[in-house]
Amino acid sequence: MATEPTGGSGGSPRSGRPLSLDDKERLHSAVRDVEITNDPRQMQSVIQLLRDEVGEAFSPARFAATGVDSWSILNACVKLGTVREFCRALGLVGARTDAWRCLDELVDEIYPRSALTSAERIRVEGLLRPVARETVAQVLRHPALLDQLGFEADGITDGADALFRLEGPALSRPGADRPLVIFLELIAHETGGRSHLDLHEVIKAVAGRLGREAVAQEVCRAIFGGNPTEVSIVSQDVADPGETDEAAPTTILPTSGAVDVKTSAPPTMTPDPVVAPVPGLWGGVPPQNRNFTGRDDMLEHLRSTLQDHVRAAVLPHAPQGVGPRTLQGLGGVGKSQLAVEYAYRCQSDYDLVWWIPADDERSIRRSFVSLARKLGLPESEDQQFTIEGALEELRLGRRHCA
Repeated sequence: MATEPTGGSGGSPRSGRPLSLDDKERLHSAVRDVEITNDPRQMQSVIQLLRDEVGEAFSPARFAATGVDSWSILNACVKLGTVREFCRALGLVGARTDAWRCLDELVDEIYPRSALTSAERIRVEGLLRPVARETVAQVLRHPALLDQLGFEADGITDGADALFRLEGPALSRPGADRPLVIFLELIAHETGGRSHLDLHEVIKAVAGRLGREAVAQEVCRAIFGGNPTEVSIVSQDVADPGETDEAAPTTILPTSGAVDVKTSAPPTMTPDPVVAPVPGLWGGVPPQNRNFTGRDDMLEHLRSTLQDHVRAAVLPHAPQGVGPRTLQGLGGVGKSQLAVEYAYRCQSDYDLVWWIPADDERSIRRSFVSLARKLGLPESEDQQFTIEGALEELRLGRRHCA
């Protein structure tokens, strides 16, 4: 049985109070005063905008006795909590007249603005639905949220309830939005698979709007660093340690002008007096960060995971039993630094180490062409053929030496 999404800018059971008949009448009267509501063609454009924003859940026909009109659209928006989006759509399709401004002011009065858009809220509530209540309560008891909640963690019913309680006061005073961002980031790391990725998409958008990117990054950084309880209440922007001037000497592979992947001589680990074997082929790996500290547990887990799987994605929150965990998080939390450190520390495990920059498809393809040349494979004018040749060579697992 399908369930109705709850939450939103108004009218849903999670809005704090049900929309009264008086408020609904005031809203409908203000909607009818907007000129374009009398133009069926323009109202079709409004309906399409709302469907694009909310999805198939928006169905005004369910509330229409005959044809879809402004009353049925309003009722559908009240049910989904998308009244503010309805108002915005009316302003986009038609002119922002005095009548529209009156409607906008009334919507602000009945539904105070919130931190998440209605579409984001519906999406997050759906993603939190499978998360156990005990897990949500445990996240709310996190030290970073200590004394930041206006409610008891054990009193929540589910993830959507926690979201509603945190979002309500988020814009009420300076700093009140911080607990919401911390909660979303922490709960995202309690999910796995696609939910983890989807939640991070919402977090990135919400944190960006609120100016709280540094807060989300700090939570990620603490989790990746193996100290998830060490998230400070007052966040500062902390960038990944920069590269030092002591970079390994680099050279540019001779190319035909199409590829410029940097390579260096296979490095050796200075802290270890025993000279370990080095890869026969080494290319593209950024210089090692001499100031890298900590994360030993994560590096060891990454090493054992990659040794236990013939094929593994270096991506730390895949569902239990579904294969290797992953390095996933917002930009700037140290994923690349960890991968670089792994390459240097564990180089003796491999006979080929090649860094593929994934900034865009062009960078990926250029790096594979450069690898194919280093492997001594025949070049082709068809770049895809060259890339497939390199991938096949890797699949065969032959040992390589420079």
